[in-house]
Amino acid sequence: MVALLPLSFSELDICKREVFSFRIADVGFLLLWILGLFTLCGCNLHYAAYGFPNLPGKIKTTFILFAFVFPVSKIVVIITTNFITIGYIPKLLKKFLIIDQFIDRRSRMYMHKRIRLGILKTGAIMFLTQIILCSVQYYVNTDGTIMAVLKTSLQNLSFTFYIILSVEYVSIVHMLKYRYEYFNDILLKCFKKENVATEPLSKYKNVSLDVNIAYIELPTASSRNLTRTARALNGRHTINDLSMVYLKLYDTAALTNSYFGIPVLLETVSMITMCVTALYYGVYLLDCDSDIYGNIVNRYLLSGYLISCSILCLSLFAWLIVCCHNTIQEANKGIYFIHRISLNRDIHYSIITELDRLLSQLKNMRIQFTACGLFALNLPFLCTVFSAVLTYILIIVQIS
Repeated sequence: MVALLPLSFSELDICKREVFSFRIADVGFLLLWILGLFTLCGCNLHYAAYGFPNLPGKIKTTFILFAFVFPVSKIVVIITTNFITIGYIPKLLKKFLIIDQFIDRRSRMYMHKRIRLGILKTGAIMFLTQIILCSVQYYVNTDGTIMAVLKTSLQNLSFTFYIILSVEYVSIVHMLKYRYEYFNDILLKCFKKENVATEPLSKYKNVSLDVNIAYIELPTASSRNLTRTARALNGRHTINDLSMVYLKLYDTAALTNSYFGIPVLLETVSMITMCVTALYYGVYLLDCDSDIYGNIVNRYLLSGYLISCSILCLSLFAWLIVCCHNTIQEANKGIYFIHRISLNRDIHYSIITELDRLLSQLKNMRIQFTACGLFALNLPFLCTVFSAVLTYILIIVQIS
């Protein structure tokens, strides 16, 4: 499943040629996965239209919409990430490698440890919850036939696909966040040292502006196989050099938006459609007194399963949005730190000049995570999604 985002590729190709070498097994597995999703789409449409003839028309309408949107969105995401934007992954990794050359090994390992622990904890909770929900779904929805087992398995795999895509996106966002945090700390700590100008301004009257610029100590990396930007940053670094690091971080955020724009957009639409359908059907089963949907235990189990799936899906989406929001907040801290440094009266005017340039750069390059540029992934959008889901549920229930 992880290999689907994207398909497996050679490590040598990523580091040098940025060319992907597909194997026959990769392409065959991709085609089987797309065929399985088309099969799921057909099964869901048939089930929504003819499975329960006594269901209200509103539930059938939402079922048909969900049966089409859920698999088709996965198919478009797979095609997009494996053929259209697949080249962005090696570019992302190369930019992270360049940035990591200027982070000391201890801090870098600490970043990786924090990312791994956070992803493992959240992923374990998500997958454990999904295993429980899948067990309930197999018990309630499958009647022992091959077609029922196949349809349920494909549906669970599609939901697993959504979880893995979210985990991958959050991992990259966390990588950006911790690097912004590292360089922001460098920017703040280096001006707490005693390397700022304390002499009177007249002493520097006929001296160039570069004389008293504070040097920022970034770790010295080996100059072998470094890019031009990395060589420029190797060793002792000025404020201008630090601005180049922020530029690399901004480019990485832009590449992240380019690669995950279509997947996040389609998965958001799919998630909203699923939550509206599952929540309304779950509430309907709780209020239904008829036995045509099975005994009372099965009805309550199915209702609990649908409501729990919606809560899990919304929780995963909220986790993604909160991570994007925290990364944006961390990236904007650099502006606050520069304002704070500028208040120091002992700093020479040459440093103030360089800080103003860096401040202007950070203001003009504020990062923002979006879905194809249509909407920003922030807390106001999260509130909008929750409000939209609840509004549609209330409207459908009141119409009943």
